[in-house]
Amino acid sequence: MSDLKEMILTKADSTDKNGKTTTYSGVLLSTLLDKAGISDNTSVTIIGSNAYTSPSISISDLKNCAVCIAAILDDGSLQSVLPGQSGKMQVKNMVEIQVK
Repeated sequence: MSDLKEMILTKADSTDKNGKTTTYSGVLLSTLLDKAGISDNTSVTIIGSNAYTSPSISISDLKNCAVCIAAILDDGSLQSVLPGQSGKMQVKNMVEIQVK
């Protein structure tokens, strides 16, 4: 977690199904993928601590998203925030990004 907090943080606004907008702060998912050396012709799923698995999303879609982040919440947990994507992509208590 300390490694994430030392990276450049980006803000992202996400609107829930009830129309409430929340501003999150975190590390761009594209930055994390680049640091891991992940190629563009793959996809990922995001896993939560409760074993929830998001639908797959292409690496190119994530790398082209200027506000898709691994948000660092006040309690220290992570949440994927992908504005404009399905609510199923917003994974609370994110623990893993699986490359497929």
